[in-house]
Amino acid sequence: MKLSRRQLLGLGAAGAVGLVSPLAIAQARGQQIRFPRGRRPKNVIFFVFDGMAMSVPTMVDHFRQMTDGKHSLWADVLKDPRYAVGLQDTRSLSSVVTDSEYAASTWGSGRLIWNGQLNIYPDGTELKPLTRIMSEAGVKCGLVTTTTMTHATPAGFAVSCIGRDLQPLIAEMYLDCGVDVFFGGGDRFFYPDRRPDKKDLYAEFAKR
Repeated sequence: MKLSRRQLLGLGAAGAVGLVSPLAIAQARGQQIRFPRGRRPKNVIFFVFDGMAMSVPTMVDHFRQMTDGKHSLWADVLKDPRYAVGLQDTRSLSSVVTDSEYAASTWGSGRLIWNGQLNIYPDGTELKPLTRIMSEAGVKCGLVTTTTMTHATPAGFAVSCIGRDLQPLIAEMYLDCGVDVFFGGGDRFFYPDRRPDKKDLYAEFAKR
């Protein structure tokens, strides 16, 4: 399909309007949103795309319309009243660019912090991450990632650390973070022959 520049811009405008959620519109009008009460969910899956801004699903929706004339699943979900949709401010306190550890910590603790750190205020105050809160409430938690287990994105949901690059330390912090199951890479941060301090974290986890 060939589109002129004007047609493409028109499609973009239409897609942008289509991707605005009812929640965002109501909030802009100062209206209170009430969602119907139902049964408490048995399980919750918090699915995270590292670095995915709103421009990404918008682009996907544009491409889907250009190729087969249909909206993307994302656009359909945003317009479906059965789903609660919201936006979260993940801006950094120290940079115009939001890094992985910052965005994950914003989700993990609900607070704005500096880039480079995990769930720690600029004054050094440690924030309680989501998995610890859930664990203290008696909920079993797991962290699953396609990258190293100690990467900033999974770590932002589980630990408070002064630096995202301190991965051997983050691996050790996982021993007491309240997470029951870990699936991910990064064997070198847990295996004694590959850690600088020769600690066997696998053996430590086996004792828990």
